[in-house]
Amino acid sequence: MNNPDAQNRIDFLKDQSIQHNAGIPTTLWTWEEYYGWLSLGGLEQSPSFIKKYPKGSDGETVFKDYLNRGELSLNKEF
Repeated sequence: MNNPDAQNRIDFLKDQSIQHNAGIPTTLWTWEEYYGWLSLGGLEQSPSFIKKYPKGSDGETVFKDYLNRGELSLNKEF
């Protein structure tokens, strides 16, 4: 990667954990998990997504938290 700031943001994510709501265990950041959750983006209104991750469920919370952390971290200004 030719952009040192972007590489710093990527390296920073590797050592991060994601804090969720009370009762949901902390999730350690992994790119595999992020890409998995990212691939579900846009499907939130589909019947199969709603069935697997109902509104207010732990799964929906982890989905949103993972995407938010990735977006905030990768768009962060250094």
